[in-house]
Amino acid sequence: MTIRTAVTDLTGKTAIVTGGGTGIGQETALLLARRGADVVLASRSEERLAATAEQIANETGRKAQVVATDVRDHSQVEALVDHAIASYGRLDIVVNNAGGTYLKPMQDLEILEWDRIIALNLTSVFSMTKAAIRHLEADGGGSIVNISSSSASFGTIGGAAYSAAKSGVEMLTKVSAAELSPRGIRVNCVAPGMTRSEGAERSWNRGRLDVAANELRMPLRRVAEPVEIARIVLFLVSDYASYLTGEVLHADGGPKMDGIDDV
Repeated sequence: MTIRTAVTDLTGKTAIVTGGGTGIGQETALLLARRGADVVLASRSEERLAATAEQIANETGRKAQVVATDVRDHSQVEALVDHAIASYGRLDIVVNNAGGTYLKPMQDLEILEWDRIIALNLTSVFSMTKAAIRHLEADGGGSIVNISSSSASFGTIGGAAYSAAKSGVEMLTKVSAAELSPRGIRVNCVAPGMTRSEGAERSWNRGRLDVAANELRMPLRRVAEPVEIARIVLFLVSDYASYLTGEVLHADGGPKMDGIDDV
């Protein structure tokens, strides 16, 4: 049974979640729907979105909208927002979750590959924000949550473009909040550390990343599950966070630091 409070009840609100077919995006879409929101799911894979929409329908009895969208294409992003408005008549929440990368040394990274990674992880956030502003404002304001990464703060060897893009997302969050908050639109960011998902595990395997060794460096001694990040998104879009804007919340298993080992 889903327990709702007035503060987290999203009934009557409409949310767009990009990258909504897998991982953090999927769990976020499910959680927002369980709290009463009408959800519009977007990613390039319509098949994965359909599976998420089916789960939402089974659990909540409501139909989520599925819109195949390449968030690197601004015309498709605008069409996505228009679809949300045509379907539900309003827009209240935008979760910019679409993204991804592959690990590759800078010396081997082609300029075109750099451009694609920046477009997917950073330019798409600007594009989505720009397309949503007038609708969020028209409905009395709303909330935008951008998904960054711990790579934005600490970097990732082999992930120069991704780390740079996510750093840009965090600064874009702050500037967006400064510009849009007077118009009733809050903008915040979640920066997850290693989070277990199908896409992440593929990337870890390709990069031969030692997940167990990384977990030992985390105070919580484990990587995150996607639903744990989704819960933070729910907090940020809810009235619990009504006085938060321009913030970057780090969800990375705790601070990694040197010192004595037997505390």
